[in-house]
Amino acid sequence: MRYRYHAIASDGRSVQGDLDAADERAAAAELKGRSLFITRLAPAAAGRETSPGSHGTPRAQGLVFLFRELALMTRSGVTLLKALEVCGRAQGPVAALAGRLAGRIRAGRSLSQAMGAEPRLRGLAIRLVESGEATGDLPAVLDRIADIVERRATLRRSLLTSLAYPAIVLVVAISVATFLVLGIVPKFVTFFMQRGTVLPWTTRTLLATSVWMRENGIYVLAALVVVAGAAAAVHATGKGRVALHRAALSVPIAGRLWQVASLAQISWTLGELLRSGVSLLESIRITAASVGNRALGEHLGGTAERILGGEPLSKGLEHALVPPVVANLVAAGEQSGAMTDVLSELARFYQKDLDLRIRRMSSLIEPALILVVGSMVGFVYLAFFQALMQMAR
Repeated sequence: MRYRYHAIASDGRSVQGDLDAADERAAAAELKGRSLFITRLAPAAAGRETSPGSHGTPRAQGLVFLFRELALMTRSGVTLLKALEVCGRAQGPVAALAGRLAGRIRAGRSLSQAMGAEPRLRGLAIRLVESGEATGDLPAVLDRIADIVERRATLRRSLLTSLAYPAIVLVVAISVATFLVLGIVPKFVTFFMQRGTVLPWTTRTLLATSVWMRENGIYVLAALVVVAGAAAAVHATGKGRVALHRAALSVPIAGRLWQVASLAQISWTLGELLRSGVSLLESIRITAASVGNRALGEHLGGTAERILGGEPLSKGLEHALVPPVVANLVAAGEQSGAMTDVLSELARFYQKDLDLRIRRMSSLIEPALILVVGSMVGFVYLAFFQALMQMAR
């Protein structure tokens, strides 16, 4: 029989494919023999189910709502199937997802197996649900999943918000400068030159800039397009994505923000997995596959291999991309047996650090951008009035 699987490799990569096996147990044994951590295994026909609305997973906010609702209803004594049916009565991606999960549970699957048939649901959520099913504490686990999804969305939203404003202002500034240099400057320079005015250095500088941009602007634009295309092609490869993400961490301000956000995500995820009873090795591999920065994810995948070799987690975490305080605190957690508490404290520390850095950057970048834009516009006006005064002499 043919089975479709989704799994996490020992280096943290997410892999999927088909294989032939006598039964599901034999298929699982073969995948484990390949050192793969299985997040989904189902007959190939079931893996391709295309019920109405089967395409599209809700956004983070929708997933948080669904998991919170399921936790609330199951904690109140409502059966899981009934809770999913209630959530599936509405419209939209959340209801569609709940309906698909309910259909699979009616067919005899567990919630974790039903979630495993959703390609876009991460192995993290599936593994936590498996843990909740084994311990009988599914409502608490569903709340925990909602917390993780919500924190991840908050981190991403914080990063995008902090970088969107300066990016928009910078684009507007470049657009205004380009319009002035290419559209306005040549007109009033021509006006002054027709009257035989000797232009001051500021006006000559603007004129030279305008001429250069009109002659070479198309080549600059083409070069930018080529660079962007090359970066996209490199990012599409595994090694290229890791290299680009590692380079991005070196970018001033933005790189540090991404590093802090990733460390907060790693700490939250690893701590929640360990708290739910998932083994350390599996927790690290799942965390490595879920972290947004692939350079840090690759390092975590290597950490799992070092743990298999007998090293403690604190030793495996030592790396140029990870601040020494992380390894030191994890070592203290290993000695005290309070690893989950240490990881929670680390996550809270980096969350606060991220919020502080965003506020500090926002308070500094606005006056800096105003100064830059004001300087450009001011220089154009200065050049204009100097030429006007020169003509009046």
